[in-house]
Amino acid sequence: MRRRADLLLRAASVRRWGWDDYRYQWSTGEVVAVAALLGDGDVLSDMGETLQTAYRRWAYDLWGMADAQADEAVELRATRKWFSGTAADIDRTVSDLEFEQSLREIRRR
Repeated sequence: MRRRADLLLRAASVRRWGWDDYRYQWSTGEVVAVAALLGDGDVLSDMGETLQTAYRRWAYDLWGMADAQADEAVELRATRKWFSGTAADIDRTVSDLEFEQSLREIRRR
């Protein structure tokens, strides 16, 4: 839950203010995840990534070794679903201050 909250807040920041303040301060993995959530193919390409490689990279962070390998065997279905579901909340994070605050509280835990 904390990882989701953190990435949603990062994606909302990029949506609001652009990449300039973040792209070179965050880890490669964080930039790749946020770009995947935002569907930003240009940033993914600049990082030498695609949506597929981003999903593969993040499957291991989300599920751990064994479950990520199982997810890869079924074309990363669970990881794609996680990214899709998380991306659906980006606009809500940008426009709903109460929701954004709840994410900040989750991230602090």
